[in-house]
Amino acid sequence: MSFFRVRSFPLFALAAIGVIHGGIAPHISAQVLAQPATQTRGAQRPMAFLDMQHMRQIGAPTPSPDGRWLLYTLSTPDWKEARRQTDIYIVSTEQGVPSTRQLTFTRDKNESAPRWSRDGKFFVFSSNRDAPASSSGQNQLYMMRPDGGEARRITDAREGVSTPAFSRDGRWLVYRSGKADEEQL
Repeated sequence: MSFFRVRSFPLFALAAIGVIHGGIAPHISAQVLAQPATQTRGAQRPMAFLDMQHMRQIGAPTPSPDGRWLLYTLSTPDWKEARRQTDIYIVSTEQGVPSTRQLTFTRDKNESAPRWSRDGKFFVFSSNRDAPASSSGQNQLYMMRPDGGEARRITDAREGVSTPAFSRDGRWLVYRSGKADEEQL
């Protein structure tokens, strides 16, 4: 029995991925922060709210239709730019954490809400990757194969899009679009 098998232990496996990506912050006491590094070994303190702001965060776990793969997002804080940067990763539910691969590589843009197609041949996600830096950064939908390659933009909505979902039969892709309080499917 493997602790990293997502089918058997989905929450534990996602937590294990978080540890691998440095998402679990160490417990360090306030007194220890003022001491030289040579004196801090073994000291602990309760986690504080600001500790969460320094942690990488895993989100949007999305299993493939056949259960063999898991897409998820990893958000990394960037304190110099006062923002978070998010990319999409994939991990095999059979091979576990060692099989983790990063699928998107945008440094100053974000990807979110990965959703598998019903046949598992591709997934869609929202991103502001093509938005100019001077714009409001409206998200559009992109399509990508799980084995990698370049993502292809599939929407061009002036007000941006969000919340993609496939119909049960996989023939339709729906999403929200429009100004706040005027959004439509």
